[in-house]
Amino acid sequence: MQQALAGKCDYTPTFRLIWKDSSVHHIEASGLIERDADGNAIRMTGVNWDITAKKEKEQHLILLESVITNTNDSVLITEAEPFDNPGTRILYVNDAFTKMTGYSSEEVIGKTPRILQGPKSDMVELKRLGEAMRRWESCEITTINYKKNGEEFWINFSLTPVANEKGWFTHWIAIERDVTKTKKYISAIENQNAKLREIAWAQSHIVRAPLARMMGIVGLLGDFKYDSSEYNEWVKHFSDSASELDNIIKDIVDKAQNILVTD
Repeated sequence: MQQALAGKCDYTPTFRLIWKDSSVHHIEASGLIERDADGNAIRMTGVNWDITAKKEKEQHLILLESVITNTNDSVLITEAEPFDNPGTRILYVNDAFTKMTGYSSEEVIGKTPRILQGPKSDMVELKRLGEAMRRWESCEITTINYKKNGEEFWINFSLTPVANEKGWFTHWIAIERDVTKTKKYISAIENQNAKLREIAWAQSHIVRAPLARMMGIVGLLGDFKYDSSEYNEWVKHFSDSASELDNIIKDIVDKAQNILVTD
């Protein structure tokens, strides 16, 4: 205020007030200084505006910007259209995108996200994504993308449309995550499970051959009628054990064939 009265600057401060109910408010002021013939300040007329809502919105935007900038997930923002070639243009990428793909923001701003696609990208998933975009719907897909150096990597990303205050869709926001390690892990488990199923099937047939012969012998022994309770008891015990072993083998094979991998 002293500098404004001395004519060194305008009087347009912003400051914080605590109201009687202990709520915090931000105020923006503007003062008009009236001077006499010698230039001395003789009067100041001013107005104050409560800009608390504006300040809170600014702080919210700063917080969102911090989250987007520092998150480990790649964030990519594009125009809303066009859907056909050459596709929507990239307007923003965060640091995580650069680390994930090897492209700097300068290299991709103004280009289409399709530069990340290649020979092994899942065309079925990309078609499903394109159809969702034409309906202005959110969509999540997993496909192969390509880094700047040509390296393949699996990516899971969700795409969401953003509308302005009038309801017009203006942008798309994509949250992307590299899931290459997860895909490789699942693939390794699936391969291991396939081998287990093969081993279980092969071993069951190897074991069942002599077991079938044993059960055949048990059947023949059961056809002989001896007046020996001990003999009949041993034959029954032998038959029950062979049947139990056969059921165990079947159960192992069934469980091996039903092994599933879920995300």
